[in-house]
Formats: sequence, C-alpha cells, structure tokens
Amino acid sequence: MSELERRVGVWRSERLRALWLDGSLRFSFLLVSVLLFACVCDRFFSLPQGLRWGVFLCGAAAFAAGALRFILLPWFRLSAPEVLDGAVSRHPALRTLLRSAWELSRFGTPQDTSSELVAEHLRRTEELLKTLPEDPVFPARPERGRVRKLGALAAAWALGLPWLGVQPFGRILAPWRDIPLESLMVLEPGNARALWGSSVKIKARWKGGGSTAESRPELELRQASGPWQAAPWEPESGRFVYTIASLTSPVEYRVRHNDLRSSAYRLTPVPFPRFTEISARLHLPGPRSKPRDLKLEAGAELAALQGSWVVLRGKPDRALSSARMSVSYQAGPSDMTLLPGGDWEGSFRLIESGMLRLELVSEDSMRDPDPVPFPLRALEDKPPSAELLSPAFDAEISPKERLPVAFEARDDYGLSRISLLARVKDGPEIEIPVRALESPMEFLGDFSLDLSRFPAGAEVELRVKASDAASPRAQSSVSAPVTLRLRDFEGLHQKARTRWMHAQAALDMLARREDIAEKHARLMAQSGPDKMEEHSRTRRGLEEVLDKDWDRASSSLEELTQALSEDPYANPGLAETAKAASRAMK
Repeated sequence: MSELERRVGVWRSERLRALWLDGSLRFSFLLVSVLLFACVCDRFFSLPQGLRWGVFLCGAAAFAAGALRFILLPWFRLSAPEVLDGAVSRHPALRTLLRSAWELSRFGTPQDTSSELVAEHLRRTEELLKTLPEDPVFPARPERGRVRKLGALAAAWALGLPWLGVQPFGRILAPWRDIPLESLMVLEPGNARALWGSSVKIKARWKGGGSTAESRPELELRQASGPWQAAPWEPESGRFVYTIASLTSPVEYRVRHNDLRSSAYRLTPVPFPRFTEISARLHLPGPRSKPRDLKLEAGAELAALQGSWVVLRGKPDRALSSARMSVSYQAGPSDMTLLPGGDWEGSFRLIESGMLRLELVSEDSMRDPDPVPFPLRALEDKPPSAELLSPAFDAEISPKERLPVAFEARDDYGLSRISLLARVKDGPEIEIPVRALESPMEFLGDFSLDLSRFPAGAEVELRVKASDAASPRAQSSVSAPVTLRLRDFEGLHQKARTRWMHAQAALDMLARREDIAEKHARLMAQSGPDKMEEHSRTRRGLEEVLDKDWDRASSSLEELTQALSEDPYANPGLAETAKAASRAMK
C-alpha cells in the first residue's frame, strides 16, 4: 500500500470520528433538552396520556431524524476530495501535489501526459507525505461552545433531578405504561387490616409538598364489588385526609389526579382474636372429687364450689403471640401456656366471686381493647337435694309384692351414696342402702324394695336419703315422705267371697221363709173358724222367724258391701248393687 493510500485511510477515520463526536454532542444536547422540557411540563401540568403520546411520537421522529443527520450522514461526507481538502488546509505544502497525485493514482495517466512525468509526480508526493508528522488532520475535539451548553444542561439536570424524580421520565418515554400516582404521592395506609369497628384514616400528600386546590386529588371508595363513588377529603394542612368512622366491612379505595390513578387498596376489618372453643376443667376441693369438664360460651358464667381449681383451655381462631388471664381478685394477669396442639391453657383458684377476662394478642398485634368478661361465682357447699319420684303419693300395696322405687338426687359437690329410710308407724327408722356413687353431681335411679320385711296392715313411711362427698364432713338430706299401707289383698278378696256366700245363703233362707209364710196365709184363708186360733199362733211364730231371717240377711248384705269395698279385685258394679240392696233392706 502506498503512503498516499495509507494517509487517506487514516484521514478518513479521523474525519469520521470528528463528525460523529460533533454530531453526538449536538444530538444529545437537543434530545436531552427536549426531554427535560417535556418532563418539567409533565411535572407542573401532569400531561394527559394523549399529549404524552404526541410528545413521544414527535420525539421518536426527531430522534430518527437526528440519528440520520448526525450519525448516518457523516458516512457520506468521507469522499476523497473533502478529506484531501482538509489535509491540504492542515499541510499547505501538499496543495500542488496531493489532489492531483490521488487522481493519478486512482485513474491512471491521462492522455497527452508522459508516464515519466506522472511517476515523478507520485514519487515526490510520496516522499513529501513520508516527511509529514503523524499528527491528526481532523482532531476529535468538541467545540467549546457546545461543551458550555452541555455543561449548563447537565447543571440544570443536576438541580432539577431531585425535584423531578424519575417518574416523569417513565411517563414521557413510555406513555403506554402509565406510571402509578404513588410515584408522586404518599398514600396511607395502603393495604391494611384494622380491628373490626375501629376508625381508619386514609391520608394522601404530594411528595414535593403542597395541597392547593389545583393539586387536590380525587378519592374514590367502593364496598364489595359495587361501583366506585367519590368521597370528600377533610380539610387538613399539608395533606388530604378521609376518615372511616367504623370499619365493619371490607372497603377499597383509590386516588385519582388528572389522568393519573393509584392502585386500588383494600381495608379489611379483622375481628378481635378470640377462642372459638373454651372448656373448663373443675377440680373440686377434697381428695375424693373427680375433675369435671364443661364448655363455656363467650360471656357465660362460670360457677363452681369455692376453693375449686379451674383449668381453662381455649382454641384460638388464629395464631397468637400471647394469651393472658385476668381475674378480678388477683393482683395481676397470669400468662397462659401454648400447648403442642395449638390450644392455650391457664389455671387459677376460685376463691371468691368476680370477673375473668381473656387478653389475647395475635401475631399481627391485633387485640381486643375491651375483652368480654366471664362472671365467676364461688358457690358454698350446700346439702344435697333428694326427691322420691315413685311412688309419688300415699298408696296401698300388698306386703307380698316388691315395690319399684324411683328417685333423683343432686349436689353441687358430688353425691357419695343413696339410701332409703323406712319406718313403721310409731316404730324405729330403718336405713336401707341403695347405691354407692362416685361423686356425680346428679343421679337418677331406681330400687326394688321387698315389702315382706314389714307386717301386713302396717303403715310404712318411706323417704330417700342422699349424702354428698364433701370433705371432711359429708352432708345429707332426705326427701318428702310417702306413706304405704300394707294390705293383704288376697285375704280381703277371700273375705269378700266368704261374705258373698253368707249373704247368698241368708237371702236363700229368707226366701224360703217367705214362701212358707205365704203358703200358711193361703191355708188360713181356706180354714174354718175353729182353726183360726191355731193358725194365728203358727203365724206369729213364722213372723218371728221371718224377722230374724230378714235381720240376718240384711246384716250379711251389709258385711258383703263392706268386704267388696275393701276388695281390690271386686267388680265396681257388683259392689254398687250390693250396697243398694243393703240400703233397701234396712
């Protein structure tokens, strides 16, 4: 390669770098100036999306034009004449040789010119080029004016960037992807969970400050999937505030300003942490007592014997960070213990009546500021109660039968045994053991009582006795008495049958006597006067016998009526007939 060709290649590269540097500076200045102007306008006036699309499209067209002018067109300004002219202006000694030597080397010897002359011209040009220094003909140095402009523009950017932020760039350079209003405003509380029924404030303020009417955003609320509705801000200096007095259902909110819109945030009411299931195990005082388990509803009364040890267990509706029990007569709250299954357990001694409160704190620090109290009632140990269910009233019964006795007993401490108390009228009381118990608080049972131990015809007073399991001294009580009259029903029935036969025999005898008297009366009527005296004596004798038989029959009917009234198996109709006949014969 000749020196001329080498030098021209180097000068072309130098010229391209110089043109690119100058074009890049000019292009960058214009591009950054326009971008800064658009960002400032958007910061002040919050340009609508359509206008930002226009700015973006115009900027894209200007960018393409600038790239064509300052980046691509310099390729077409690297022709040999322009490069050689620049070299001649830098090295005037080449003015008479350089351009002609380049044309001769490229296009050959022209007509009417000797080849010796052309070769000599090229030789002299080559030698002169070799003596030239290697300094660049087209130095890549920016102009001072452009550097000053770029410096001023950089200073403007440095001063305005903290105030502008990075949001306007996204809005101008990507208008299809609208930036959220949160980049310009601080919105509180965002997505939040609040205690059910508590007051919640929605706050908004511009990051750059200010709360003028022109900069006032719009607040929109909605519940569930309903429509968005505008809500008024409350006047407050330096920021915008809206208060939800009582949050009882989920509420969504968002903020708008011009064409900007924030994300939709959700305020969720969270109920107080609570126990979904609460159980209490009562350990009554005394070594013989057995634990008793019971379920508790919120606010339900917890009643137990004074001195009982109460173990409370609850299943929370969510994970808890802590749980405490506060008993009104204790100095302070006591911590509950987390069990492996997720339940919480605590215990206390029921010394006196009062109030119990459960202070629960969830893992997200939710707590009930006023927990529902559980009334506590310390009970005194009272005697048990006993009731005789059957027989429920005085009764007559055969001593040969077994009497089914039903009873019920209750005690606040626990029952230890049940017995029957029986006493024959004016006699000693007998205690008959019925059942030994393992401290149930109530018991319903029955017992078959053998009445053969009591004499027939006796009146037996019967009561139920219940004893509790109190320690050290048990208490007992008895039911109201029931009187049993022991009657020999079989004997009474047999007696009625005997009286029936006696009455029947007496009536038969009376009927025969009346028949004899009737025949004698007819005979007297047919006899003559000479036998009247004899017949009269006979008649008087028959009347005396007839009167005795009548009295005997009347007495038998009366005894029969009495026996039928005492006979449990007697026919009621027959008893009434006998009674009527007895009255008729008196």
